[in-house]
Amino acid sequence: MIAAIGLDSFDTAFAGCTTHFASIILHQALREGYEPVDYPWLIRLNPAVPWKTRGNGAVALLLHVDSRSDAERLAQLVRKASRLYATAPEGKAAYVILVLEDAERLEDYMEHRPRCLERLYLRAVHESVPLRLAEKCLRETATLTAGYGGAGSRGLVGSLAALGAVLSDYTFELLAYRRLKNWAKPRRIDEESVIEYDLKTRPYTFMNYDYEEGRVLIAPHGYDPVLYGVRGERPDILLKALDTIEAGEEPSHWTIFRSNQATGAHLRRKPVARVRPYDNPVVEGRIEDVKRLPGGHVLARICDETGCIDTAFYRETGRLRRIVLRLPSGSLVEAGGQAKPHRGRLTLNAEYLCVRETPPVEAGCRAAEYKLLGCYTPPLSSYHHLMPPPGRAPGERRLEPPRTPVASPRINL
Repeated sequence: MIAAIGLDSFDTAFAGCTTHFASIILHQALREGYEPVDYPWLIRLNPAVPWKTRGNGAVALLLHVDSRSDAERLAQLVRKASRLYATAPEGKAAYVILVLEDAERLEDYMEHRPRCLERLYLRAVHESVPLRLAEKCLRETATLTAGYGGAGSRGLVGSLAALGAVLSDYTFELLAYRRLKNWAKPRRIDEESVIEYDLKTRPYTFMNYDYEEGRVLIAPHGYDPVLYGVRGERPDILLKALDTIEAGEEPSHWTIFRSNQATGAHLRRKPVARVRPYDNPVVEGRIEDVKRLPGGHVLARICDETGCIDTAFYRETGRLRRIVLRLPSGSLVEAGGQAKPHRGRLTLNAEYLCVRETPPVEAGCRAAEYKLLGCYTPPLSSYHHLMPPPGRAPGERRLEPPRTPVASPRINL
């Protein structure tokens, strides 16, 4: 029997973090004898929506339970902890606990979980999802529900979507957390140790350091409990960070998550006419117009046979701006990113650009000026969680049970 716990929106503008709360629940459950079915799941959702949480991530915990009453005790643990942890005045935090009596292994869970969870995830990672769809799914799973909290909050969408995550491709992240007394203090992570870890572990890890911008990428900057997070393909290699990276303070604890990060799960190919606000589309078409905007930004109009869409290349995208400014009108391109309303019309905020074809070079022009075919990405510092880093090709991966510890043996908050 498996108890599946979905969690979302346990962060506030000032403190807290859903993964931190999940890690505390996991450590308490392990201490009370519950066994993990899998690594915790860290599921990043639609990066385009304006109501996303700070990290835009929900978490699922899958644990073995012996009986329904065992699952209800686990639900009581989550309920009590959520009341202590969720301090946001708007009450946006949500959790859902489902019990699958016919499931013992990870494969069983993926096969027997309600299909509405998968449908909700596939929409929540790509487009705007109305709360009523999550509430409908919650009603459909009522007979399996051992407890839930956050009715009426948007966190319900994330908590259910995390339980329905489709992990045909996945990566891992080891998150090390800070002791409460250090939350308000600046982080003192040694830059050279991060570079050393990056050079020793690539290509099995990624997004550790931006050599173009000279920036450490593993640490957040705000007042929150995360000390650092390292991402990659293998948990055993992520564990080496604990010995290599000089963090400047002792972590309170750590947890390894399986994740949809760096998989490109948010992007779907669409004709321009079908793009809706807060979608994450990939469009292909020809450039009709390019113009510079104040602040160093560039706006290109991309048209296919169904319509046109303004595509923004912001200053932070670096080389993407320079490439699009060199493209002649009529160039065939592909761009992916976030579609957002702006002054009454949709704008695609590009996160990458591929040049498929350029018009024939006119007499008198330098041929080298138009040798621009290929795909271009921004500096690593501009990436969001779901973007595949350079060199990582998303593809099918088989789900395997944990072969390393899922969390540190002790926790010292």
